[in-house]
Amino acid sequence: MHSNLVIIGGGPAASAAALLALDSGLTPTVIYPKKKQIDNKPFQSLYPDIIKLLKLIRCEGPLDASKCGRYSFISINGQKTPLSNYKEIPDVGYHINRYRFDQFLLEEVKKRGGNIIHGNAHHFIFDKAGRISGIFTDEGKEIATDFIIDASGVRRFSGKQLKLEEQYFSPEFIVTTGQVSISPVLQEEQIFEFHTEEKGWHWIVAAENTYTWTKLTLKGQQNSRPPNSLEKYKMVGQITAQNMTWRKFRNLSLPGLALVGDAACVIDPASGQGVHTAILSGIKAVQELLCKKSKSPLILTDYEKWFNAYFEAKCKELANYYKQLGLEPLLLTD
Repeated sequence: MHSNLVIIGGGPAASAAALLALDSGLTPTVIYPKKKQIDNKPFQSLYPDIIKLLKLIRCEGPLDASKCGRYSFISINGQKTPLSNYKEIPDVGYHINRYRFDQFLLEEVKKRGGNIIHGNAHHFIFDKAGRISGIFTDEGKEIATDFIIDASGVRRFSGKQLKLEEQYFSPEFIVTTGQVSISPVLQEEQIFEFHTEEKGWHWIVAAENTYTWTKLTLKGQQNSRPPNSLEKYKMVGQITAQNMTWRKFRNLSLPGLALVGDAACVIDPASGQGVHTAILSGIKAVQELLCKKSKSPLILTDYEKWFNAYFEAKCKELANYYKQLGLEPLLLTD
């Protein structure tokens, strides 16, 4: 089997890359494992500017399909901060169910003619010159291709397979997330609270009769308890913990390959940019791919430069935000 573009992953980065590629005349093959719907999984929050990115891939539907609530301000240590820095779009953010958001985008890829293979990428195929020229799935399917975009998310397939060097920009952070049930949550009540603590921060978001909570601490100081204000409520679903140390792979494009989204970098959720970075990087990688598709060996050097500058700017922006909140000690390493 041959495909002019293979995309690994089933999240927003993969779908954004696939949709732009389809609109540009390519026929991508998207490889991802089937996802199980988990109704009580903690939801995620998106800033208003997500609308601009969805318009670039002609797909604004996932917000309505996945929306659990809206918010127009964030309460930071008790002080309301409005979302008032946006132009040409409403100053309203969205709380979403990520499963429904991702599935809507994947269904759009299918509708526009993208090839879907359910499974996991297993290992790369290299040509005689050492260029990546294809991939094997875990079921033994061989796919030759002109280019691969790795949007495998936290699985970080390429980095692990190729043992790519990582660069670190913060101490080791652990982010814990859970959910409690509370009934009723008033529909007009917009609760998005961010609280600093001595050794980190937590936020609380309300939607669909639940509170989702997220905590960041230094590694070794984490615990699975919800914030004190939520301890009286019943826990629902699973509590998850992830390593959210700010980091990225030094090389984000190799001959025949580019890394996008979480497969390329990690930054903690206080940046509010996870889904945004995923979609934007998927778009940027395909844009350069379309400009260079006749060249060989194909390396997206401009994309890599853009991503490096983008990521380092986000790290500086978040570090400054932490300093303003008195969280500068979190960023100090021994």
